Amino acid sequence: MTTSIPKENLSFQTGTMATIEVDQDSLDHGYYRYLKQAAEALLATGYSGVLTVYSYCTESVNFHEPTWSAFIGVKGNDKLLELLLEELNKVPGSRAKFSDSIRSDMTQPEMHIEDGNLWIPDELNTWISIGEVPDKDLDDVDILLEDELFGDGRDQEVQVDKRDDTGVSSTTVGRVRAARSNARVDTIRSTIEELFGLPEGSVALCGPDGRPLRGDAKIATLRDRWA
Repeated sequence: MTTSIPKENLSFQTGTMATIEVDQDSLDHGYYRYLKQAAEALLATGYSGVLTVYSYCTESVNFHEPTWSAFIGVKGNDKLLELLLEELNKVPGSRAKFSDSIRSDMTQPEMHIEDGNLWIPDELNTWISIGEVPDKDLDDVDILLEDELFGDGRDQEVQVDKRDDTGVSSTTVGRVRAARSNARVDTIRSTIEELFGLPEGSVALCGPDGRPLRGDAKIATLRDRWA
């Protein structure tokens, strides 16, 4: 279950902050999933403080060659940066390191921790807390109806054919919510993999040219390219 509140109700931390720089082309799925894992790990330690995460994407030569890098900054507690770097260093081929500072007025917040809750932007002026997503079973195809990533007014009925251990087949009709336009491509991609039990990296969201979109692209961008 998620909770939505006006952004004014959160105490966003602002100012200049240290960053982790990530070469986005060195990650198949973008950095967001690893940032979320790091934030959850911090909360698991009992952290109850306030911090805000910002990111700034630009070209860089800090890896000694031109890259499209994300500078991920944390204002409030640098421990999250350390945890993020640990998560990124587990990914074969990834390139990430402590890098240049950024200011909060250079970009918009993309994640926030306060009162022991993890918050992400929902609509323009609201943020939602991320709770545990319940186990997903295709017998009940009301997929993630309460999840913060879905519910864009594009609900569709789907038919799922299943076969039990005895070989008897059955059909279930249910409802699937479309991804929100402001959801990130890498987050939706990994959610599809988890939902259907697919191997990590097996799902790609591509444009009409067949090239996968960047992980930090929005679902709105994907829809626009296919419009």
